[in-house]
Amino acid sequence: MTTDTTTDVQAVVNDFNTQHSTSIWVRYWTGTRHDAPKYGITDGKAWLLGGHTPVVRVRNQSSCIALTHVDVIPGQPDDIDDDSHDLPEVAAAAERVGAYIAANGDGIYDLIDGHPLYARDLEALRRAGTTVAGLRSMVTEQGTEVDRLRAELEQTRAIADAARALVAKMPATLRAACGTPGERLADAVEPSLCACCLVDGHTRRCGRTATSEVDVAPFGVLGVAAECRDRIVRTGSAAER
Repeated sequence: MTTDTTTDVQAVVNDFNTQHSTSIWVRYWTGTRHDAPKYGITDGKAWLLGGHTPVVRVRNQSSCIALTHVDVIPGQPDDIDDDSHDLPEVAAAAERVGAYIAANGDGIYDLIDGHPLYARDLEALRRAGTTVAGLRSMVTEQGTEVDRLRAELEQTRAIADAARALVAKMPATLRAACGTPGERLADAVEPSLCACCLVDGHTRRCGRTATSEVDVAPFGVLGVAAECRDRIVRTGSAAER
């Protein structure tokens, strides 16, 4: 922190006291900020030491700590307001509980009015939270996959509509030579249907099995249609010679 005037440093003190109560958890350093931090609760308001250094006292510390070496730990997780009823994100809460257990070990943590809190109580809740977070992630992934499949279905429908429009424009002689009602061309996306020499129809009339992915896929369907159409124009028949 760089300050030039007493007014500037006094403003730092005023802001700290306005934003925080006199007893808050903080992370602080008694040496440089490159050293391992310590943790404690402030004891009173911040003030200006010697007219030039904003400081605050931390419990169990013999000397005050410069505010440049103090980080306030939020009173609630995930920036939740004290007055709200919101809860933290499950995965983040489970991670914090796991870190707390790792730092404190097994056994009883606290006893208030005959009600004990055990490390294994917290561990059970942590595992449940981790499971819930995993399930939520799985549901989200499945939802994304459903959206993808829905988009592909819409694309297939668009192709089918285009195929119907193509058949509607075919000359009557071309539809007759094909031997199958033209309006069923768009149904060729299902191999079980005979549709204008496509897929199953293509197999019977042309003598070539049309079961490959290229033939069955919507774009393959249109490709087979073009092949048959060209053959009919050249020879008057859909059969391969």
